[in-house]
Amino acid sequence: MNFLATPNRIGLAADPETPNAWWELDAPDAHAAPVVPVPTEQPSTAKAETAAPASPLLALFNRAEKAATNGDWQTAAELFLTMVEENPTFGPGYVGLASASFALGDVTTGAMALEHAITLYPTNPVLHSQLGVALAHSGHLERAQQAFLKVLDLEPENVDAIVSLAHLCRATKHYVEAVELLDQAHRLEPTNPNVIGAIGTCALDLGDEQGGRASYQKLLMLAPDHTETRMLGERIHG
Repeated sequence: MNFLATPNRIGLAADPETPNAWWELDAPDAHAAPVVPVPTEQPSTAKAETAAPASPLLALFNRAEKAATNGDWQTAAELFLTMVEENPTFGPGYVGLASASFALGDVTTGAMALEHAITLYPTNPVLHSQLGVALAHSGHLERAQQAFLKVLDLEPENVDAIVSLAHLCRATKHYVEAVELLDQAHRLEPTNPNVIGAIGTCALDLGDEQGGRASYQKLLMLAPDHTETRMLGERIHG
């Protein structure tokens, strides 16, 4: 199923000044915590034999984690990179490298690290989701879509992935598909601020100011301090 390749069947003219999608508005934060947790599952297939690394590798990993905890992302990235170069089947090293790379704003390296991690942890939905966000940041929208679809293969009711797919459809002006996805997300989690914010944003894209304001009022009641509330309010009030 390729939402981005589906013809846009909606008859309304979209606003040519449609704001950027979520991944363009929220640039990686150099002071943020690691965005990808280290998976707890064991690597799949024959690579599982590397799941118990030697003590020097553990020591290096601990140094990298300490650097990340202290906010020294450059040192953490260098240590994680050394780790995976010397031990190319050590999955937590790739996950750590992705986290540090994103914190430094290096989305390309982060995405590549996640792709390596996914070969070792193919059923971890968090990694596929983070890869989708990274690919979207890099402008690879169709690959990002495939990553989010993989999340839904693993977790069919993953609302974050559904909303992310809706944002991708919105960014490419496939509004029918975006609305269908947001309806699905709303049925699953009707009070989720991310869902309500996305519905309001999509409504404004389609010229439905009343619908956008209704979503904004709902957000003010449910989550007045949420990022979605602020962003939707800024768009409504100019």
